[in-house]
Amino acid sequence: MKIVMLNIAQSVALDYYEVLTDELITSSKEYIIELEQRGKLSISKKNLLKYIGKVLNVKNSIVDNLYILDDPNLVWDNEELNLLNRHLKTNFDINPRFRDLDYRLDIVEDNLKLFTDVLNVRESSRLEWIVIILIFLEIMIALLIH
Repeated sequence: MKIVMLNIAQSVALDYYEVLTDELITSSKEYIIELEQRGKLSISKKNLLKYIGKVLNVKNSIVDNLYILDDPNLVWDNEELNLLNRHLKTNFDINPRFRDLDYRLDIVEDNLKLFTDVLNVRESSRLEWIVIILIFLEIMIALLIH
């Protein structure tokens, strides 16, 4: 009975994390479309950090709450329970769904790296302009003094 409940719980948890991952992908897609159409990313650094936190929270929750790849201790010594566990995992598509979820989260993580790079370039460009303006002001002040 525990094996059946565990597999049902894993299937329900996978459903939950699939919905969360769909939301993350939808959010990423909005920024990707904006990047494609406008050539820039309007997300603020603060909102990007919140988004990164959300993605990391989902990934950590999956690791903390799902033990998909580990078989429960009950099945190690009992071949019938082991067979039942494998059968239930197959029927609920536990392993393929978990791999798909992991793959989709990797895509979201890759998008985050790209967004972070875009924001870093924007920030460094802004800093370069500040340095150029400061050098210009320093030259102007030096010329006015002499």
